[in-house]
Amino acid sequence: MATAKRFRLRRNDDGLAMFGVLSVSAIAATLALVSVTAATGTARRTHRDQRLEQAIALAEAGVARVMTELAASPSYFTTVAVPPSPVTRAWVLAHGLSAPIADGREGQYAWIVPQNAAVAFGIGYVPSRANAHETRIVKVGIDLIHPFGELSFLSVGNATLNGNIDIEVGGSVHSNGSLAVTGSSHVGGDATATGSFSSTGGADIDGLSGGGYSPYDVPVVSPSAHRSRTTYDLCPDGTVKSTAPTPCTGTTIGSGLLLGWNGWTFTGTEWRIAGSNAIGGGFYVYHANARISGNVTLWSGTIVVEGLSVAGQLINGDFIMTGDTEVASASQGIGIVASRDVSLSGNGKINGIILAGEQFEMSGSVEVQGQVVAASASSSSGSPVAASSLSGNVTITAEVHSPDQSGGFSATEWSEL
Repeated sequence: MATAKRFRLRRNDDGLAMFGVLSVSAIAATLALVSVTAATGTARRTHRDQRLEQAIALAEAGVARVMTELAASPSYFTTVAVPPSPVTRAWVLAHGLSAPIADGREGQYAWIVPQNAAVAFGIGYVPSRANAHETRIVKVGIDLIHPFGELSFLSVGNATLNGNIDIEVGGSVHSNGSLAVTGSSHVGGDATATGSFSSTGGADIDGLSGGGYSPYDVPVVSPSAHRSRTTYDLCPDGTVKSTAPTPCTGTTIGSGLLLGWNGWTFTGTEWRIAGSNAIGGGFYVYHANARISGNVTLWSGTIVVEGLSVAGQLINGDFIMTGDTEVASASQGIGIVASRDVSLSGNGKINGIILAGEQFEMSGSVEVQGQVVAASASSSSGSPVAASSLSGNVTITAEVHSPDQSGGFSATEWSEL
């Protein structure tokens, strides 16, 4: 019995010892497996983090490409599709499939610039758009830096503000000639002149005021310099042509005579929009005048008017707007460019920069969101405006971005989708 007991005890001791050896080995193997798995997971996470960083860098390269293209051609766009509000990641990815694309160091990047929209997108693909393991999207607002800094209204010739004029958002007024501010006008910034200055009738000027200030260097308004913003030529014979290097030498695509063309009609000296069904876009009115009249609902367009010069005098090249029309720039901030005069009256609104080769006038309850420049002290015989003026209850609102007089574009509201 004693021997049997010792045998059983010895057997149990050996079994426990073997169990202990097996247990230690299993634990060691398990720990080794866990260690390998953790290391593999960490490597995977590190590699994915690298791809994500590469993708965002590529998306930002896409945004940089947008700014380069806009600097070369302010009317540049890649799609006529209208982004939804709010913009979705799915919309951008879908349109990114057909967007222009370029190779980057770690992958590819695409860019989307919708026509007439103040927004653009850069998309980064790693390693490629066709085989994207990681995709990131950067959305930016596109804003035209105002070419004359804080000025809302700049006139090379004499100018008057008379009535209940409101120059908002810290905007300023300057004349390279004389400036008279009367009535209950309010100027949110400075009101200055190179020549004489006067203020009567309780006008409210928040900033500096007076005469004797240095003149602004204002370049000649050249409609041809803005030709890249347009896609249609409205010609002096009443035809509508596609753009070409020389105005009105492209392919004829319509006529403004009789029934007109897409809301535009031609009267012999003037191209006119009088209804609410006019096609939007960029229009180059050549050797004629342009007019928007009536109650045209929100219309997206940029109008560039080149007058006809005879013996050094312009005989047309004016832009006139009356009624309750509302116009939004179709070319990243530029609304109206005219060789000669710009005249706005009624209750309309223009969102965009206005450049008049000679004089500018606003009356009634017109509102401009942008900057206004009247670039000459001389006035052509027979032109509709003799001297630059703001009268009635007009308002100019200009969001100020930079005092840089050279102009350009800025990217704002950076966000990732």
